Amino acid sequence: PSDSYKAQNDILAYYLGMKLPIYALFNVYAGLRVENNKQVLNGFDNKTNLPLDITNKTTDLFPSLNITYTITEKALIRFAYGLTVNRPEFREIAPYSYYDFALKSTVYGNDSLKNAYVQNFDLRYELYPSMGEMLNIGFFYKKFDNPIEATLFPTSGSGGWDYLFVNTKSSTSLGAEIDMRKSFASLTNSTNFLKNFRYFTLTLNASYIYSKIVSDASYVRDKERPMQGQSPFIVNTGIYYQNEKGLMVSVLYNVIGKRIMYVGNPNSPHIYEMPFHLLDLSVNKTVNKHLTVKFGVKNLLDDKVIFKQIVTFNKDINNDGVGDGEVEREQITKEYKPGRYFSVGFSYQF
Repeated sequence: PSDSYKAQNDILAYYLGMKLPIYALFNVYAGLRVENNKQVLNGFDNKTNLPLDITNKTTDLFPSLNITYTITEKALIRFAYGLTVNRPEFREIAPYSYYDFALKSTVYGNDSLKNAYVQNFDLRYELYPSMGEMLNIGFFYKKFDNPIEATLFPTSGSGGWDYLFVNTKSSTSLGAEIDMRKSFASLTNSTNFLKNFRYFTLTLNASYIYSKIVSDASYVRDKERPMQGQSPFIVNTGIYYQNEKGLMVSVLYNVIGKRIMYVGNPNSPHIYEMPFHLLDLSVNKTVNKHLTVKFGVKNLLDDKVIFKQIVTFNKDINNDGVGDGEVEREQITKEYKPGRYFSVGFSYQF
């Protein structure tokens, strides 16, 4: 009973929305969501040998606003605002410790965690040139109150560290995004070699994000830094091929930028997850009206997953007690290859 618990979450929500067209060019959609949420965790306090009861009750108002301005039949500008919430998970508020064999460290819950609230602002240009095609270019801003982060804490006596979930004071995120889907079906009537590309479709989603978190806690390494878990860039792209003979091929690629996975403290640097390149391949072939053969490979590159600490210190080259310049050292805390995953399948339709 020292680390077991029972938990439940009950939510009762009400929503009122209104769509209001203004002339022929503007559409306004506004709404308000009211949430009554009750989070309960019952366990055993191994410090006092008494039952443990944690109850978090909140009543929240979540407004939303969506305004579109129609430029042409195929293009529009959209502005959106919404207030959202990130509630702690049960494991994050359970005040127990458990040993994580993957991290080789002890992870602690925190029963004083607060809800994190996020104000979301989006401005987007949307273009739909033809059926199955689109181009969206957007800018966004997010304001976080009490974001929840996984943070390093030094262990007593061993020189290592444990992990604890904590609320940080505030954070902001600012970025730009492009979302594109391009079909080459229009090349069907081409009279040159470009006609061979008529079966292809290209997709791209890419984001650049600048995040900044402000902390007034004494146990964190930096008072200002990027937010834990937030990559500075994300790229997803795919190439799809489909012809009239029932052959479908897709190649998908994903990469994320270096991000803080665990927030450091004055004695231990942040732990970063380094960029990981993911490539997936999928092939489907319809043999006849009944039989389809499928083949796929996930993580074709088998890239390494690497976690690092990056330390900057003043090196004394001459051993005279005087620093001779800053030196950066990278320390790998964990690395592994997740491996490739192959799949072969047959489907028969009667």
